[in-house]
Amino acid sequence: MVFERLLGKLLPRWAAILAGVLAVWSCTRLTGAEVVIAATADLHGCAQQFQQRIAPLIGQLHRQHGDSFIYVDVGDTVQGTLAIQQKRGAGMLPLLYAAGCQLWVPGNHELEFGFNAFRNLLQEFHGTTLAANLHSMTLRELVQPYVLRELGGYKIAFIGLMLRDMNNCFPIPAGHFQTLGGQPVLRRTVKAAREAGADAIVLLRHVGKYGGKENLNTLLKNTPEVDLVIGAHSHIADGGSKVGNSWYVQPPAHGSGVVKAVLVFDDKNRRLTQIETGIIPLEQLPEPESEQDKAILKAWPLQGLNMPALCMKKFTGSDLALYAVSSADKLQRLLQNKQKSRADCFKVFPYFDPVITVRLSGREVMHIVREYTAFAHKRQQFIATAGFRIMTAGSRLQDIVFDQERKEYTLAISAYAAAGAGGQLPGIRRILSGRIDFDQAENAPGILDVILKVQEENL
Repeated sequence: MVFERLLGKLLPRWAAILAGVLAVWSCTRLTGAEVVIAATADLHGCAQQFQQRIAPLIGQLHRQHGDSFIYVDVGDTVQGTLAIQQKRGAGMLPLLYAAGCQLWVPGNHELEFGFNAFRNLLQEFHGTTLAANLHSMTLRELVQPYVLRELGGYKIAFIGLMLRDMNNCFPIPAGHFQTLGGQPVLRRTVKAAREAGADAIVLLRHVGKYGGKENLNTLLKNTPEVDLVIGAHSHIADGGSKVGNSWYVQPPAHGSGVVKAVLVFDDKNRRLTQIETGIIPLEQLPEPESEQDKAILKAWPLQGLNMPALCMKKFTGSDLALYAVSSADKLQRLLQNKQKSRADCFKVFPYFDPVITVRLSGREVMHIVREYTAFAHKRQQFIATAGFRIMTAGSRLQDIVFDQERKEYTLAISAYAAAGAGGQLPGIRRILSGRIDFDQAENAPGILDVILKVQEENL
């Protein structure tokens, strides 16, 4: 992810899109059957953009290519806008299905509203959900590892892979849910797809080239049969590039473009001879904001870099609060901006942010803050606190000074951190594994909702 964020800074979005207007992987252009795949990813609840820009384009492509066409989405679909977030993700996937989306791979943000909400999302999508590395007895009837689709007279296997260790991104009872590493799962699934008669294999993977603890080159090392990989997650558009023996493409985020991939087959030998990929850019539409939201954001009476933690403490009635803000500079600019929007707020506060509370001893608080401080320093984040102050030397915690000394404390913390931050905070996960109220976590409000509620009360 660090390398991908660096690439994102060095490569402007327009350059990434233009570079992929026509990317071709082949030696010679041969005439034959064509299979056309349209793909989106990282829509993040942009329902307005989807309905007015993407859905009409998908309809046009479907009419143009008929039974040789399929539309797929590669996750992080439901979270990111107020309208969808207030419904805990509901409503976005039916829009995709109505527009012709047949296959969907869940992203990491689909877990943000809890396990029950995630199950509801799977149930409301009437296409096929793909996730070969998802292990869950509860969800096994709702998810498939791969499917074969006959398109243009050829059998195309579509395999889905979620981000690994998703059970460490939101508090979920042990045994309910796990996403495994991709290598053995992919080898096994590719073998099954080939034995089922697949003429080509497409991997839909909610990870970019370098993130998710599995470099794509490494993942594909023992599965050269994968012809095309459609990625997501990093928000770095890629119109087409070679990775190992496979071809890689990634749609831009927030519905600002749609990937179009054309698989060309030699009818005489019935084999794939060429892949052509590109990104169709789309004008971005703003998502509507409520008048109440605008009024609260305009007033914004609370100030100070510890404001998020102070809001958490007040909202939950806890003794302490701990929160990692994306950066002190971004938060400061947000506080000074008199024309705030919800979109501006999303840039400051990380996504995995339902606020929960746990009971801890002072010693346990020290262990949690020590690991969290090092984690935030590595990510160049700012640690906001309430009810205590921290003393640090670089990334190292030296001491904690509590406003009031107690034998036990109630700590307000993000569900993402409490669950272990996708495996990045193992100590915190170990301490809190038996302390989390899963019912509370399932219904926990997001950090931004907490802040706005406290702001509203102070107006």
